[in-house]
Amino acid sequence: MKAKYFLTCAALLCVYYLPAQQVISGTVVDVHQKPIQYALIQLPTHTYIHTQTDSVGYFHLHLPDSIKKPFWIVVNQLGYIKDSLYVCHETKLNIVLRPQHTQEVVITERQNTTLINTLPIREEVITDKEFRRAACCSVSESFETNPSVDVTYADASSGIRKISLLGLSGKYVLLSIENTPLIRGLNLFSGLTDIPASWVEEIHVSKGIGSVLQGYESITGQIQINFYCPETVEDRVFLRGYTNHLSRSEISANVKHSLGRKWTGITFLHTGTMPKSIDQNQDGFMDMAMHNVVTGLQKWTYRPNDKWEIKTVLRGLYETRTSGQVHQEGMHSHNTMMYNINIENQRMDYFIKAGRSFEKKGRSLGILYSGIHHQQDAKLGRYLYAGYQNLANFQVIYDEPLHINHSTKFSLQYRYEDILEKNAYLFYRRTEHTLGGIAEHTWKRGRKHTLLTGARVDYHNLWGWILTPRVHTKWSLFSQTTLRLILGKGTRIPNIITENFNSLASSRVWIIQENLKPEIGWNFGISVDKKFILKNRAGRWSVESFYTVFKQQVIEDYDANSQAILFYNLQGKSYAFYTQAEIEYELFKNLTSKLAYKYYDVKITFQDKMVERPFVSKHRGLGTLSYLTHNEKWQFDLTLQYHGKQRLPSTRNNPILYQRPDYAPSYWLLLAQVQFISKKRWEAYLGGENLLNVKQPQPIISPDNPYSPYFDTTLVYAPIVGRVIYIGIRWKW
Repeated sequence: MKAKYFLTCAALLCVYYLPAQQVISGTVVDVHQKPIQYALIQLPTHTYIHTQTDSVGYFHLHLPDSIKKPFWIVVNQLGYIKDSLYVCHETKLNIVLRPQHTQEVVITERQNTTLINTLPIREEVITDKEFRRAACCSVSESFETNPSVDVTYADASSGIRKISLLGLSGKYVLLSIENTPLIRGLNLFSGLTDIPASWVEEIHVSKGIGSVLQGYESITGQIQINFYCPETVEDRVFLRGYTNHLSRSEISANVKHSLGRKWTGITFLHTGTMPKSIDQNQDGFMDMAMHNVVTGLQKWTYRPNDKWEIKTVLRGLYETRTSGQVHQEGMHSHNTMMYNINIENQRMDYFIKAGRSFEKKGRSLGILYSGIHHQQDAKLGRYLYAGYQNLANFQVIYDEPLHINHSTKFSLQYRYEDILEKNAYLFYRRTEHTLGGIAEHTWKRGRKHTLLTGARVDYHNLWGWILTPRVHTKWSLFSQTTLRLILGKGTRIPNIITENFNSLASSRVWIIQENLKPEIGWNFGISVDKKFILKNRAGRWSVESFYTVFKQQVIEDYDANSQAILFYNLQGKSYAFYTQAEIEYELFKNLTSKLAYKYYDVKITFQDKMVERPFVSKHRGLGTLSYLTHNEKWQFDLTLQYHGKQRLPSTRNNPILYQRPDYAPSYWLLLAQVQFISKKRWEAYLGGENLLNVKQPQPIISPDNPYSPYFDTTLVYAPIVGRVIYIGIRWKW
């Protein structure tokens, strides 16, 4: 175990050898004194010296001793007029940016595509510039160039990609849209796939236990998706088109509009189709689902005065997916003899948020109401599936600054959720009422140390009282060096059908051995972030480790019987240890690089035996290169991923013909893209995914007889489809 912590301890020791620097700090606000997040502050004569504001508009700019006063600094953020300040003797600045009303945008510097905040809860902010480095048709595909979130395929037929964090399934991640829990329940399986990346301005990823204000369910992290805001987006119209050589195509449109001075809005539209059946491995089954999707979102912001702000979002989706066997010569023409998979989703979700600021600085009141209505129907082979979900969520948050260094947030939250799922041999119905009280306190000890403590107490009508304590602390150790520690608890109620929906497309029998309890996990984490300047070029490195241990967990046992899935409560130990080391550096002007390595030790008890959790690579790596030409017309991006070997569920109960190895081999994935950026407000891109043409052999067991007891589509560890070439265009006005 000591060896596992070696890398983290080494990182902590090396920070003692860093030179001292002078510091300029301050805030960046708009004309209404509201903080501006992630504004860029830099020296125009030394562009490698820069920083960004955090979520409350605060910044630290560290300068080497060679920079002498007076000097100029430049402050820039999208949607605001860039400003320059002449710094003579000041060390603390209050900078006010005016909103930008012109349609002309002049890019003078290349900003980071991924940012790290300065708050106690470490958040990695993935911007829309990072999405544009790869195809990124949906949010689930937006993590290909980022090491924080792992993306894998759910099965051998749907083409849906699923995520994992800290070596555990995405079900332990709290997924939200603009701090609203709208990706849950029936939407958990395909929720990130259903959101077009062209709608998204930022994705915030925090690992480990998050804020208690968001809920008690987060165990391994939180992923928050923020759509473009009508009040800050610059382009009135944005269009995107995409197609690949397999015939998949998509069209997206974002249109900004306003009604007078107080109302601003933006409409998002998207449609996508995959009309062609693909069977590259010739096993008689589609390698990815044919699908059609139409989705739209309307977002409004209303500001009646300087104190109130109201935001509303309404989103709708209709989607069909068709997969299964492809018709071949000699096969019976009647559909009932073929194994077909048909899925239909109809969904509507919405939220209304109202915020009020007061005369006292830092005091505010927030009110949130959100809802979900989801209907899902499917036919998988002989069996029918039906599911629906209704959710209503209401929350009030009051923020009160108690002292210059102390502030407390109080909140009350009520949630109603009704879920029904059924097929030929399973019926699951749950109606939940949850009422919770939350308190979160922030203590700032000067500029060096911040302590965030939170707790919530919820009463659940089915499971009684749920207590959730969480602690986050941050130290600014030395120049541009930050240490964070976290500790906390999470509780979640399992939805076994939704969470194993891909297993319905197999002949495995579901056996629920006992009444399943809520899952309870504790998470401990440590991270170190360091920004540095080497040879007049900026860089950043980070090291982080997390340990997740479960006190209660629902076990999905694919090992005990190759023709069944056993569900039962944990009897023994279950843990996940994760370490990541990452470095990002500008090798020379306009050529940025990123290297990351991740180590996983994830084990679970299956029927009194401690084993490695299946489908988890013990070693993973990522390397990226991105080059922007000096005239800023061409951008070249290259991404290389390494996936180490991983344990597969046992198939020893099957006949020899239908058995698979106990471990899947390691493999490499290569992605590349080139963009042409026109000054006439359009961009074109050409790229390729899986350029090494890696394909998993025999991903389906018994494809020749899908109604046999051995048929299984779930043992997927690598791509099913080989090399994919795509082309696209973006146009804005």
